[in-house]
Amino acid sequence: MKFTDNYIEDFVSKLKNRSYGCTKISIIKNNKELTIMDEGPIGIFHDDEFLENLKENLFYANLSWIDSLSNLAESCHIEVDVMPDGDIDHQNINFEFKIAIPESYKSEKGQRWKGYVKKHYFEKFIVPFSKHLTCMKVKVHQYKVYHLAISGTVNASKINQILRSNAYNKSVEYQYLAEFDQFIKLKHDCFQIEIDAPVVDGELRSDKSIVRFKHK
Repeated sequence: MKFTDNYIEDFVSKLKNRSYGCTKISIIKNNKELTIMDEGPIGIFHDDEFLENLKENLFYANLSWIDSLSNLAESCHIEVDVMPDGDIDHQNINFEFKIAIPESYKSEKGQRWKGYVKKHYFEKFIVPFSKHLTCMKVKVHQYKVYHLAISGTVNASKINQILRSNAYNKSVEYQYLAEFDQFIKLKHDCFQIEIDAPVVDGELRSDKSIVRFKHK
């Protein structure tokens, strides 16, 4: 998905007369709708040069990587820093892809959710982007895995290069599936838990997870 040029121009024009700055931009995709959200400190007014640079950077991002990255999941949150001159830091694009497990793949004791994630997301982005991932969050409710959130950071110049590559590392697939089995053990007899597992050098590490448990 892409923004229209008019959407970007309207967004930047709204910044002109505000009394707070723009130091960070979030691109949010939810229910196939793409929106921009910005944040910044109060008491900052941006000049025309800043606004023009920001607009050109958004045009560039729109053409070069927003579409490619936002199409990898039905729901995602992408965040970039905005420099004092209005340039966007395209070298450090932070993303979080959200995966909702369909009801038919949820089960208290079953592992069908693993098959769903493998079928729909391993080849699409988990395996190709494994070296750029930083964390996987797993949410369990009523003893069932129902939601995954996968975070990472990537350089804009790498995104399309990764997507054009036909390489698929089976060892990454096997390692992630084995770690998924550890998540299943962690959730055993837990009505509701959240598991935050880091990704280190491309490997998912359930042994370094932070777990939050809610007793029924």
